[in-house]
Amino acid sequence: MSSGVAGANPPGWPWRSVMLTPRIGHATAYDEDRGVTVVYGGQDGLAVLDDMWEWDGITWSRLASSGPGPRTGHAMVYDSARRVMVVFGGWTPLATASAETWEWDGTTWSVRATAGPVARSEHAMAYDSRRGVTVLFGGKVGVKVLSDTWEWDGVRWTLRAVTGPSPRSKHAMAYDRDRSVTLLFGGWGDPWCAGQLWEWDGTRWTSRQDLEPAPSLRIGPGMAYDAARGVAVLYGGYLAMFPCPGPEDLAAWEWDGARWTRRETEGAPSLRAYHKMVYDSRRREVVLVGGDATPSGTAEAYLSETWVWDGQTWKARTPQARSGHALAYDSARDVTVLFGGQGRSPYLGLGDTWELHGNRWIFRTAQGPSPRRDPSMVYDAARGVTVLFGGRGGPGLLGDTWEWDGEEWLLRATDGPSPRYLASMVYDSHRGVTVLIGGAYMSAIDMWEWDGQNWKQIAESGHVWAGRAMAYDSARRVIVAVSLPRTWEWDGAQWLLRVSSGSPGNPQTQMAYDKRRGVTVLFRGYHVYERYTWEWDGDSWKVFLGGPHGRDRAAMVYDSGGAAVLLFGGSYFDDTWSYAGPGSE
Repeated sequence: MSSGVAGANPPGWPWRSVMLTPRIGHATAYDEDRGVTVVYGGQDGLAVLDDMWEWDGITWSRLASSGPGPRTGHAMVYDSARRVMVVFGGWTPLATASAETWEWDGTTWSVRATAGPVARSEHAMAYDSRRGVTVLFGGKVGVKVLSDTWEWDGVRWTLRAVTGPSPRSKHAMAYDRDRSVTLLFGGWGDPWCAGQLWEWDGTRWTSRQDLEPAPSLRIGPGMAYDAARGVAVLYGGYLAMFPCPGPEDLAAWEWDGARWTRRETEGAPSLRAYHKMVYDSRRREVVLVGGDATPSGTAEAYLSETWVWDGQTWKARTPQARSGHALAYDSARDVTVLFGGQGRSPYLGLGDTWELHGNRWIFRTAQGPSPRRDPSMVYDAARGVTVLFGGRGGPGLLGDTWEWDGEEWLLRATDGPSPRYLASMVYDSHRGVTVLIGGAYMSAIDMWEWDGQNWKQIAESGHVWAGRAMAYDSARRVIVAVSLPRTWEWDGAQWLLRVSSGSPGNPQTQMAYDKRRGVTVLFRGYHVYERYTWEWDGDSWKVFLGGPHGRDRAAMVYDSGGAAVLLFGGSYFDDTWSYAGPGSE
């Protein structure tokens, strides 16, 4: 038995984002020639970002590029005539706005202009394909909001209009190819909130605000023009907050050049603002990326979700933000299985099943176990099934046992351990059994084993409080459990106290065993700024500073195919991270 804590960490960042991370203030545009949606920069609540990503309709891929540098609140469009992305403005980490114009040709970034519009952020741009110019309107400099209209022809900026929409920032713009006008809607400025639709034909602005019905006042909506159907699609934005009165609106609004149509459907994205929308002409769908799920402005509310709208149905291309979900790695099929949890807005239990194939999430089914949060789940390698137990559902605590074979869920048992949630559960690969311990707020901590046919209670009482702080060390054939401040190990017959004080666990802890490196990995963090990664080698704990945002009720597994620990979600995040250990970055 030891005090348990060894030396601090070597430098480095061993965590890697598997796909696009949550953000606001990002710029998004669709590259018509390559058929990909491109995202650049933004901010995640901890830092201003300079990363660049592409979405091909299936997978997010990070691009290696050195460009304008970290910025947020900038704007980006695709100039289809010259086949370049055009980026202007934005807020930098130095707390200054930029007046630079950059272009990216798919390989190289170049500064094209430093003169033109005054430095600003939170403006909007659209590309006018008929006239071959990028149109820019508004934004803000410090606390001053702007109402100027500029156009970029690839060589120089030209100030075009000083009258038109009122000064504003956080508005949305899109180009109507059929009618050859740039559309502008919403924003924040003078007056506080804007709800008017404006059209720019290259000569003058025309207000279309006298139409009813119409979308209400809103800040930070997304808008894109669906060229196949000939309508502009508007979604989201903050409404039910001071000083923007109005009910929450989860409907898409479509503008056909003459009237607005409200398109309310089931399964729409949750309420959000500051997301970005573009039209994917190759797949004939509108793509929605990221955003802020609440007006709080905190990182816990930022999203990386990807949704598509085909004119009839919204479809999530990545799992929605959640906490209290379950993960298990299916080694036979080399996929990570995700089930359930608690969603955001409304805070309801989820019953969806997803699988992660490499860096691609695939929705599998909404059939099977009832919606629930805080269930326990592991993969039974001997039988090739994922085992799920319990959780919290609509009627209360659950005590059912389900198995997923990669095609369907089967109810295997309704007896065994009493109904519970937040039970600790691992698969003992040496003995071929699933081991379950305890649960939240139980009067006694019991231990159970599932052999694929029956549950059997073990006489030995456990030492683990409810949570995720348990993993199976297959090399040493022991279960490692953290019950603050102690570290325990179970060898199949008895519990051994390994660390008496200084263990890193808390109720927000996740653990997984890294088979390649022979260490148990623990990620701890409740508050967004609390980020610690610990490793247990069987003798002592080592701590490594940094990692994803701190979070509550996330889930973590070891992906033997990718030789890395995977972490998803928690505290209503929707991001996916991998950890291969120090020196792997």
